[in-house]
Amino acid sequence: MSSTFWAARSSSCAAYIRPDLDLAGFRTWCRRHAYTFFDVPGWLDFLRRFDFVVGTRFHGAMLAMQVGVPAAVIAHDSRTYELCATMGVPVRFHTEIDVPLTAQNLPELFPFDPDEFLAKRRTLHNS
Repeated sequence: MSSTFWAARSSSCAAYIRPDLDLAGFRTWCRRHAYTFFDVPGWLDFLRRFDFVVGTRFHGAMLAMQVGVPAAVIAHDSRTYELCATMGVPVRFHTEIDVPLTAQNLPELFPFDPDEFLAKRRTLHNS
């Protein structure tokens, strides 16, 4: 892939994730805060370090929950929302969150009942 392609991709990501930063600032931010995984065991080990995982992707939340870390998804589309709702993963549309996310308000914003989650998983498994 050409460097022009990657520059355009970086600009697009920066505009979505950190529109307040220029491209150089976004690259610095990525080096400090963005991670890429090439296998599931590495991703699982990384997730064990956290008390709560929240993001926009279903699989990251499911993996966190798999290692015992509470997790939630901020849905950006109906497909993601429906997948989370079906599987019992705490989820809210991004338009429903009008306060900054903090360690204190995550459990209130994303309530989770582990017994209900396990019952839903059993029901889905048996159907």
